Order: sequence, then structure tokens, then C-alpha cells
Amino acid sequence: MSEDFRVYQTDTGRAKIANALVYGQPVEITHMAVGDGGGADIVPDTAMTALVRETYRSAIETLEVDANNPAWVTIQMVIPSTVGGWYVREVGLFDAAGDLIAIARYPSSYKPVVEEGAAKDMTIKLVLEVSNSAAITLIADTSVIVATRPWVLSQLPGPATTEVRGIVELATSAECAAGTDTERAVTPSGLSAALDARMDDLTLPVWTVSGLDLSPAAGAETVAVTISPGWCMAALGDRAPLTLETPLTKRMDAGWSAGNGAGGLDAGAVAAGTRYAVWLITDTGGALDALISTDFAAPTAPAGWTARRRVGTLVTDGAGGLRPWVQWGSRVEWEPADWDVAVSVAAGADAVADLPVPPLPGTLVAMDLDVSPDSGLHENVGVMARPNDSTTRGVTIAIDAGSSGLFGSLDGIAASGDLTLSDGTVSLSHTLATDPATVRVRCQGFTDPRDRGI
Repeated sequence: MSEDFRVYQTDTGRAKIANALVYGQPVEITHMAVGDGGGADIVPDTAMTALVRETYRSAIETLEVDANNPAWVTIQMVIPSTVGGWYVREVGLFDAAGDLIAIARYPSSYKPVVEEGAAKDMTIKLVLEVSNSAAITLIADTSVIVATRPWVLSQLPGPATTEVRGIVELATSAECAAGTDTERAVTPSGLSAALDARMDDLTLPVWTVSGLDLSPAAGAETVAVTISPGWCMAALGDRAPLTLETPLTKRMDAGWSAGNGAGGLDAGAVAAGTRYAVWLITDTGGALDALISTDFAAPTAPAGWTARRRVGTLVTDGAGGLRPWVQWGSRVEWEPADWDVAVSVAAGADAVADLPVPPLPGTLVAMDLDVSPDSGLHENVGVMARPNDSTTRGVTIAIDAGSSGLFGSLDGIAASGDLTLSDGTVSLSHTLATDPATVRVRCQGFTDPRDRGI
């Protein structure tokens, strides 16, 4: 004859469930208890109001309606490993009022404790059959709920897609760099690896530059320059990207040596009133440094290093210190200064003035002009400033007093404008006057052609 381990509603439980169906007040099952049956298997009796010998009681953790049979209610409790030392032979369900709602015989199972040399959690699960599961409700103590493996697996979503939320597996840096996986998610470090991999394969125009602005070094403004972080494409040699991760400071008053704050001059001593190019250089291992040189085309780099890209221009004043400046992008502006050059120009002749700007084609200079006729008479004075290049002499800044001879104070600005130069010099043509004149030029600033890879 087969064993009978079915769950039976007690007389009290049957009455309460029937009442719940009539009045719509569900029976609140809150606890489950186990007992050892007084040392023997029990025969469930619907008249029972308590277990034969209760050994453990706890709040239930789950109550679920069976998916295939809505009249079956599955109720579960977990006995922790910290209690035991007795057999489980009987199980009862209790409501919030403490009444025994259902009783069942349980297959005799010993619940050990650690002191006996073994320990385990024991899950007790009962299936209670009711005519309407709505008559039963669960009052669970969340502090004792333990999720079973099947329940956890049933709650897990599937893999995430572009339309459905779900479980996401993270891609490795190698998978991110490969860029072929369509299922794994990208991490910040993986994205960085992917971008680095693309940058290694990327060939950008040689004029590409970002950051790398020059500024006077803090605390050493007249003798040192700081290059801001940034990147560019090399203009000499291959077209590899060059990246400066942190600010780099180089000194004008010391010969070149590697490292931040070290000397940067390629040769000799710093000279007064001189233009200097600032170059990024690399060694055979790919390390990045900077070199300061008067050579704007192809400077001689230190042994083991190679000049790769000019990133800016420095100018020294009459005392050999760095002329104060402000740079953003390729635009450089000087602090207000006196006239940069004063050139005597004969009547009807030309003169060339060397300006404190990069001696490179495409340098756009913002300048002021002033003319002082040697005779002191302004009548019929005319001066044109234009690039010192016969092929581009059409672009000019002109001063023409005409017959009135009026253009303000001798110390004032007679004309201002922007001029694109070819070699860092400007041609001054003294046209209408019959007497020589002194032409003064002041540079307000310039746009460095470094963005053109020059």
C-alpha cells in the first residue's frame, strides 16, 4: 500500500476557508511548523489543533498557485542549518490567529546540526488543495525568504537585445577593439581600447591638431613655455598621431634635455628679438618631448630623437625674455607693446620690415601702421603694406592722407588691418610723398599656420 503524504485541511482550516469563499476574507497563512510526531510517524487527523510534538516553527517564505492546476497552492519554508537534532515527521500550516489550518505526514527525515558533524538547510514544501486559491493569501516574513534555484532561474530574463531588456554579458577589451560582436556590452575601458585601436589605424589630414596651446610657464614666465595636453598628426616622417597626455614645460635658458621642466633650446644661448619654433619630437621608443629652435622647417633634433611637428611660435623681446602672449587654438595675441619696427622708406621706394611672427606662408597678422614724414609735412603721403611676395602683392593695408595732409597725431594709429604674409616680413611702399618717411609697424597678434601642418 502506498504511503499517504497528502496535506489535509483541519476542521478549523476547512471552516475558515469556506468562510473566506463566502465573505471574501482570505485566510492569511503566516507560519509553518514541523515536529517529530512524538517519535513515530503520524496519521493526520482533521480534528487536530496542534502538532503531536512541535520542534520548529518559522514564517513561511513563499506561497504560489500552481501554474498547471489553480486549485493547488504550494507553500514553502526553509529550516536553517543552525537548528536541528531531531526528525521531521509532521508538518502543519498556521494562520495569523495561530490556528492549525492544515496537517500532513512528512517522510521521516533527520535534521542534523553542526555539532553532530553535518549541517544543512532543509526546505519543506507542501501542496495544499483548495477549491478556490483566492481563499488563501500569503503573509511572508521577508527576512527568512530563501530563493530556490528553480525559482531564481525562472525569474531571470533572457539575453538583452536592442528591443528587450535582459541579461548583459560584458565584452573584453579585445572584443571591443575587434568591433565585430553584436551581443556583448561595451565597458568604458573597452571603449577606450577600441578607440585606441581605431586611432592607430586612422590617417587624418596632416593639419589636424587639437589642444597643444603654448602659454608662459607659471613662475618662469620670461624663460619657459608650457605646452597644454592635446594631439596632432606628425608633419615630418610618417603621418602618425602624436598625443601629449599631460602639460609639458621646457626652458629657453638651458640646452635641451629630456623631461618636463628641463631645458628645451636646441643650440647656443637664447637671443634677443628672435623668433623660435616649438617642435614635438619623439624617440625610437615613441616617447614624446619638445624642442625649441630657430629652424621653422626641419630642426636638428637631439641624438636618438626625431622632429615630428611644429606646434607654435615664441618671440623674445629686446632683453632676451619671452614676449608675453595669450594663445587659444592657432590664434596668438600679444600684450600691448610699443611699435615692433620702425623703417625709413625713401619717397617712391619700398622697404621690407621683419615682423615677430612665424616666417611661414599663410601667417595672418593683425597690424597697426603709422607714418611720420621726415619733413614733418603730411601732404601727399601714401604708404601700402603688403606681403613681401610679388605674386601676392594685391592684398594691402593703405594709408593715404591725400592733399589735405590730415591723418591725426603722429603717435596715433593711421591704419589697421589683417594681412596674410608669405615669409614673416611685410613690404612697405612709400608712394605719393616727395620726402622720406618713417613707417612704424606694430603686431597685435597672428594666426599661426600650424593648422595647415606648416
